[in-house]
Amino acid sequence: MEDLHTEIHRITNCPYTPSLKKLHDILQNVDTGLLQLWARGNPCQIDAIAVIVLEALELWPFTLDVLKIMASIPSFRNAAVQQKPMLLETLFTNATDSKSGFEKYTAVCVALLSTPLECATPSEVPVFLLKCLEKAVQSLSPETIRPVYLLLSGVESSYLDILPFDILSSLQSQMIEVLTQIDSDDHLASLLCLAVLAKFASRPGIMEQSQPNVQSFPKDENGPESADRFLPARKFFSSKKAPKTLDLVVLKVITACSQSCQLGTDEIVESLKLSREIVDAFDKKEICFWQAGNVGKTKKLYAKILRPGIEAKVQCEALNFLVALSAGDLLLPEVIPSLKSYLLTSKADVLSTNAIEQCIVLLEDVSICELLDSLLALACAKLHPCRESLTKIDHALRLITIFMERIPTSSKLLKTVLQFISSKVVSDMLRQYAFQAQGPLRSGFVHCHSTIDVCPLLYREAQVRLHHSLVLMFLESALYASECGCHFDASMMTLLLGKTYLQSPAQPASTECTQRRPTNLIKPRVSLFEAVSTPRVDSVSLNWRDGLIRELSRDVDCRYEGVIRIIGEICRDLELRCNETELPLREEQSRSRDLQARMESSERNKAELEFQAQNHQSALNALEIERDRLANQIEATERRLKELGTSLDNIHQEFDHAKIEAERAAQAAIESARQQDLAYLATMTRKDEILEEQCLKLATAENHVKNLEHELDRVRGLEANKAERLNDSEAHIETLNSAISASECLVKDLQNELVQTKGRDASNTAKISNNETLIQELNSTIGAVNEASDQNRSLISTLKDQIREAEIERSEMQSQHQTFVSAKDAEIERLNESNRSSNDKWQSELEAARSRAAAANEQSAATIAGLHNKVRKLRKEREERAREFAKAQELSGRLMSLMGTNKHQTSSHGAQSRTPGHSERDLPSSDANSSDLPAAKSYTPSASSRAPKRIKRHLDSRTPTTCATKSLNPMTTSKEYRRSTMRVGRVPLADLGSMQGPGSLTPQNPRHQEHHTPKTEGAGEVPTQNDQAHHRFDSDAESFGGGDIFTSTDQQQLSAFHCKLPRHDYDETTTEF
Repeated sequence: MEDLHTEIHRITNCPYTPSLKKLHDILQNVDTGLLQLWARGNPCQIDAIAVIVLEALELWPFTLDVLKIMASIPSFRNAAVQQKPMLLETLFTNATDSKSGFEKYTAVCVALLSTPLECATPSEVPVFLLKCLEKAVQSLSPETIRPVYLLLSGVESSYLDILPFDILSSLQSQMIEVLTQIDSDDHLASLLCLAVLAKFASRPGIMEQSQPNVQSFPKDENGPESADRFLPARKFFSSKKAPKTLDLVVLKVITACSQSCQLGTDEIVESLKLSREIVDAFDKKEICFWQAGNVGKTKKLYAKILRPGIEAKVQCEALNFLVALSAGDLLLPEVIPSLKSYLLTSKADVLSTNAIEQCIVLLEDVSICELLDSLLALACAKLHPCRESLTKIDHALRLITIFMERIPTSSKLLKTVLQFISSKVVSDMLRQYAFQAQGPLRSGFVHCHSTIDVCPLLYREAQVRLHHSLVLMFLESALYASECGCHFDASMMTLLLGKTYLQSPAQPASTECTQRRPTNLIKPRVSLFEAVSTPRVDSVSLNWRDGLIRELSRDVDCRYEGVIRIIGEICRDLELRCNETELPLREEQSRSRDLQARMESSERNKAELEFQAQNHQSALNALEIERDRLANQIEATERRLKELGTSLDNIHQEFDHAKIEAERAAQAAIESARQQDLAYLATMTRKDEILEEQCLKLATAENHVKNLEHELDRVRGLEANKAERLNDSEAHIETLNSAISASECLVKDLQNELVQTKGRDASNTAKISNNETLIQELNSTIGAVNEASDQNRSLISTLKDQIREAEIERSEMQSQHQTFVSAKDAEIERLNESNRSSNDKWQSELEAARSRAAAANEQSAATIAGLHNKVRKLRKEREERAREFAKAQELSGRLMSLMGTNKHQTSSHGAQSRTPGHSERDLPSSDANSSDLPAAKSYTPSASSRAPKRIKRHLDSRTPTTCATKSLNPMTTSKEYRRSTMRVGRVPLADLGSMQGPGSLTPQNPRHQEHHTPKTEGAGEVPTQNDQAHHRFDSDAESFGGGDIFTSTDQQQLSAFHCKLPRHDYDETTTEF
């Protein structure tokens, strides 16, 4: 941006039309937003740069690219069209008529017509639009459809009604085909097609449209009416297809805002702008209906727009799309922080007015107070004039305008502003602001465009507007507060009113920016070559002297302009030669910069390699520490395994001991049970006889016995799978059988014994079950110990394998690191050696280049010295020519005075005659009017001139010759004054201009020249105007190549001048030659 400002300042201050090559190279890398930002801060340079670009169009072909890029600034485009009204017609004619120049001029024409014109639209626009449509129909792509969209955005849409129907129909069908392709991956092509269809659909129907007042094409006889021309486009925005179209647009926006989007930033911004324009073409009811049925897509859209890491420009355009998609409804609160962060920054240029209004409405009271505080602080601050300060002021003015529009309609905003004004801190700041001196506003800035990057007058006007708008907003808020019943400090309001009174009258600017060039430039005078060859002579007054003076003045002006033009061409040629001469130096400098960059990159690579080596070393140290830690862990694991083995052996021993003890206890229990069984069997056998004897007595107990048998059978079925319980059951059955055979008297004893036996059996069964449970627990413990030992063995083996792998990997990494370090050391040494050698080489080459540059500078200095010598020769020669012209003027004056005397003698025969001495006495003295003396004497015949032989008449002061001489003197004086004031601004040739003035054409010492005037016998005719023009053409055609520049020497010209003068004899009878 600084290079652009410096180059434009150089171009606008150059006295001739300079080369725009550097500006062309700068504009290739400048963003359109930065260019418009420069134009907003420097409007005074727009007219000057427009004039220079238009003049350079005839000199360099690359100026067309400069015009195309600068046409994105509307003020530049309007200035260019105002300076050259036929510019658009010429470009359109070149684009439509030439066979190969359409692509060359299309971009320039589209850039000039992308925004509405302030002047009348050229007549060639329909033809150009038709050709663009034909190109788009032949191959539909973003490159061919974008010019159509830009033209439809800039020119009137009524041109669509006069285009041929077949071209419009084929274009719409191809666009619909592109939109209906499911696998179409061209993001911009789809949105451009939809945007063009939206332009088509915005045309009114046949009942609404009026007859267009533009040039029309021949209508198609078979074509339908105007209402049917855009029917395919209207279908996409109808209520039937509107949801699908909105789905497509929203999906395109979600794709553009996603992190995986492959498009560039400019393409994403362009797609978001197209999407917003497409949404604006829908009815609000359709948008609300789509929002009600697509809540999930809306949430996803919000998530994509508010994702972290998104660029600010893309997010601002996406927020504008959200505002357009909301159709007047309020946005979600999650959007407000993002909008608030862009309000007073340069990104606020992208935000629309509706987005800022919604942000202000949704802001909290604290945020609104902070915003108002920042506006007041900006107004109180004394900022240096710069582009950033001007941008802040512009955004502050925009916010104040929105505040003033929303305060009457929003009670919340009005209440917040009133609370802000009522606070003590703000009241003190308002008092300070009201008492603030108006120094910067009254005195202005003395800076110029070379020190700041904005126009100082524009910055001052922006400050005045900011102060006035801020005070007006506070006063309106106080007015609304008084209507609501609130009261404020009257003194503060009085101060604000006084400040408003001081600022409100628009004081006329006494100074104008030095960079502003007037648009109504004065047309140059018609040169002598363009005028008639013979001067116009008034038949009544016979003022041929005035005509001669005008022709001589015009001749001098033409010569002066020719010299200026030639010097401008010489300067341009010298500029190009300097660029060509400095080209090797710039190449060497670029090579040096490249080598320096390569050296710096090598040093960075070296530092990175050293850092990587340090990282590898630290990684190796970390691996060694990890290895030691693993070794310690393995040792601890081995110790733990040994302890576990010892405890396992102890558990095995305890288990074996417990098993043996359990077996012994079981054998003892079994033996004791067997012994008891044997004892019971002996007792039962002994008592069988007793039982048999008591059978009758036990008849009553048979039923009971049967029940016991059934109980024994059930117990047998339950204890069939257990051998120990079966033996106990058999013993119990035998006991019961013995009890059955007992006598009736012993039944109770047997029952008691049976109860005791059951108790013992239960205790034995419990012991056996406890032993079985203990055995099962021991088995499970053994299994768990075995599993733990297996896991420990597998863990030990795995750890050993990891240790082996870590050692292998460590050895490999050590070997790789050593190899890598050695290779990188060798490479670094090689790079250092090559860098040293290349540095030595380039230093030698730089020394050679410096010597060549010094030689070139010396040569250019010698050339410039030669040019100065030629200019000095030119000045000397022009002085000599001035002296020659003065002599010729003196001769012509004498001849004319003599002719005037003769005519007077023939017209008045009774006139009185005087002597030459008496004539000289009648002339005014030098003290009376010294300014008229040289001219009078130059036209008065001297004593040395040839007089008539018959009679010598005295010149009367009232003769026509004397009157003409006196009348010529004030004209000569006025001409000198006009000459002195004509070329005040031309500094380089001021001394030449002074030499060419009328004062230099008259002799400085008239008396001395009067005595040395040549005789009339040797005098001849004065060279005519054609001879002078022919000699001027010869002098202008010469170059600076060698010898004299314009004419020959004064001796040759003087001899040729005397040779051309014919000799005449004086006839005394007729008083004529």
